[in-house]
Amino acid sequence: MSVERTKRVLDIDTHTPADIDAFAPGHICETDDVIVGLQTDAPLKRAMMPNGGWRMVETAIGEAGMEPDERVKEIFTKYRKTHNEAVFYIQTPDIRAARSAHIITGLPDAYGRGRIIGDYRRVALYGVDALIAQKQADKEAVVDQPFDEHWARYREDHSEQIKALKKLKTMAASYGIDISGPARTAQEAVQWTYVGYLGSIKSQDGAAMSFGRLSGFFDVYFERDLANGTLTEDAAQEIIDALVTKLRIVRFLRTEDYGQIFSGDPYWATWSDAGLGEDGCTLVTKTSFRLLQTLRNLGPAPEPNITIFWDPKLPQGCRDFCAAISIETSSLQYEADGQIRDHWGDDAAIACCVSPMRVGKQMQFFGARVNAGKSLLHAINGGRDEMTGKQVVTGFEPVAADGPLDFDDVWARYEAMLDWVIGTYVEALNIIHYSHDRYAYEAMEMALHDSEIVRTMGCGIAGLSIVADSLSAIKYAKVTPVCDGTGLVVDRQSDQGPAARRDLPHLPPERLMVWADGISGEYRPEPVELEVPRLRASGRGTAGIDSSGEMSHHEHVQAVREGRLGSMHSWELVTGVDGPGTRMTVFMSGCPLLCLYCHNPDTLFTSKGEPVLLDDLVARLARYRGIFRATKGGLTVSGGEPLQQPAVVGRLLAEAKQLGIHTAIDTSGFLGANCTDEMLGNLDLVLLDIKSGLPKTYRRVTGRELQPTLGLLPPPGRFRHRDLAALSLRSRPDRCRGQCGRRRRARGDIGHRQPGGGASLPPDGAGQVGRTRHGLPAGRRAHAVCRAAGPGARTVPCARDHHLVRTSREACRQVAY
Repeated sequence: MSVERTKRVLDIDTHTPADIDAFAPGHICETDDVIVGLQTDAPLKRAMMPNGGWRMVETAIGEAGMEPDERVKEIFTKYRKTHNEAVFYIQTPDIRAARSAHIITGLPDAYGRGRIIGDYRRVALYGVDALIAQKQADKEAVVDQPFDEHWARYREDHSEQIKALKKLKTMAASYGIDISGPARTAQEAVQWTYVGYLGSIKSQDGAAMSFGRLSGFFDVYFERDLANGTLTEDAAQEIIDALVTKLRIVRFLRTEDYGQIFSGDPYWATWSDAGLGEDGCTLVTKTSFRLLQTLRNLGPAPEPNITIFWDPKLPQGCRDFCAAISIETSSLQYEADGQIRDHWGDDAAIACCVSPMRVGKQMQFFGARVNAGKSLLHAINGGRDEMTGKQVVTGFEPVAADGPLDFDDVWARYEAMLDWVIGTYVEALNIIHYSHDRYAYEAMEMALHDSEIVRTMGCGIAGLSIVADSLSAIKYAKVTPVCDGTGLVVDRQSDQGPAARRDLPHLPPERLMVWADGISGEYRPEPVELEVPRLRASGRGTAGIDSSGEMSHHEHVQAVREGRLGSMHSWELVTGVDGPGTRMTVFMSGCPLLCLYCHNPDTLFTSKGEPVLLDDLVARLARYRGIFRATKGGLTVSGGEPLQQPAVVGRLLAEAKQLGIHTAIDTSGFLGANCTDEMLGNLDLVLLDIKSGLPKTYRRVTGRELQPTLGLLPPPGRFRHRDLAALSLRSRPDRCRGQCGRRRRARGDIGHRQPGGGASLPPDGAGQVGRTRHGLPAGRRAHAVCRAAGPGARTVPCARDHHLVRTSREACRQVAY
């Protein structure tokens, strides 16, 4: 390793494209037999992964002072399309311009996207033969469904996963390990699990190849072997030390530029540990302490990225030991367990360094970042790059450079530029991940996931503090642009008067830290009173949308009746929660129900909302049309109960449709009589949130009768309009584990009959849909539960971009309670 540090790259296999079973067995030394397996046939030798892109491979090999194999180069430049090549075939001129100007940076189009945590425990728990059988069964379960893109992808992906599992068996057998069945001892459990991870890092070079949450799983085997007398504590610690040693010598072939972007050569083999279960019990085990002890036995190291899910209720011994190890090694990362547990459950882990997800049930598309500072400069320069003078974005005019910048003018230009930047950014990400699925698919990692998973996208932003400082200077001081001979703003003159820091609260430097002889001491200051603007007690979250201003009582009432004014609680941009794509969700105030488990109690009363003019709300909505087009998203009106304000909601939906925006409404159905045919004509999706299908339970839970909700459904209800595209049913449990005020939605099927006659099973606690006779794979989220084909049926996009759910009015009529 000392030689590697001087050379940066010790060795590269330039002849063998990486794969799960591409290399002969490798060992650190002759006595390396506790936990075995290396990425290649020698420690620290790096493998090339040209499926992602040949350019990055060739550059990295050249930077290491070596030459690529010409035959391999010919294959991946002439015969085999790579992920990187596909991206550049598809991307638009706008995307190329944004990338060349560095408005969008670090896109994962030449290396693995990462942030996918295989549930490596499954290799030890079930054995590979059982995993292959399950994947084969999942593949064949949809064989009778009609052809569409998702059906084809689903079957092809499963075939690739099965192929990867078979290669994993072959690779393990080369080390003399039979992973066809479950592990029987603690050593086998750790070895089997590591083999699963090894298969992933042999075939993918993701920006984050995280390990998962494993200590509790390993501890079951350790405790059994310790109780049986077949294992000692010293041997148990040796097994974990050997595993961590293997994780420390993972290496990927990277370019020097990549190392500069990520400040080194990280691979984020994140091992998540500690935390509390949903039942309040600690998840700290003896193996948690064994993992921390490796930092003493082996010394400090950045990998694996040991991440402690911190909670004040962790056992005192664990908290003390974590604190001691942190002080000694500076090698621990901490995450707030309560925040993660409330949203992702108690079997979540961190991918990369900050992204939590349910292990084996969720993944995140890595999205790199946009440069907010460059975007501001382009807004000022009318789309021209301040370094090259090149016109990058068309359709924008530069600011007038004849005096100080006007904040309102710059702000309006900046928001317009951000619309273009975000739309271009999201489109670039969609192209990248589409191409990654086709040409660099993570078959090994996905083989250790459920067949249907939740996919999210992690987007980033750079330069936000620079933008905040710049805008503050423009608003509170006098900033005069300086132009070159072509009218391009290349510098500025700033009058930093007293007004530049007006109303900006700050903590005096002497209150931050006390130093004594170079040693930091503990300092507990008295509370500091800062002049920070207070939030209103009601109507929070309407930032960016002007309120109604001054109106007389008569004008206010008249505006409400005409639908020009509504009472709004808040709005937000969300993805995959309130309908397909990225959506602007508007939460109206007021609801007639009094649900025992209400998760938005602050929207209960119309009088406590913020009065918002329809025109202002529509103006805000129109700004995101580019995002909606790129993500196939739109508008969702929620609450509270949106049908409690039918006038303004009806007009809002109509305005949205005129803008060409997909529309949805999230309603309990209790006020369905307020839903007119005109309103239905402007709706693409109805999220019908039925609290219970049993009248007695409904009355107990909501304080109201079920019948008005049932009356909303035909027959003899009102959902008959020819433009009604989909009806999505949401059921919520009679008891909610979550705290009030949190938007925790258990999506599921409340039990209904399919047009083909198959009855679906009720959901489990996570809102999962059971397997049905019509072939729907187990685990699919019930975003649209009425499925039918035939006359009147349409296809609408579901939360996953290539899921298409067939719906029709006839299917809606067959809902049974």
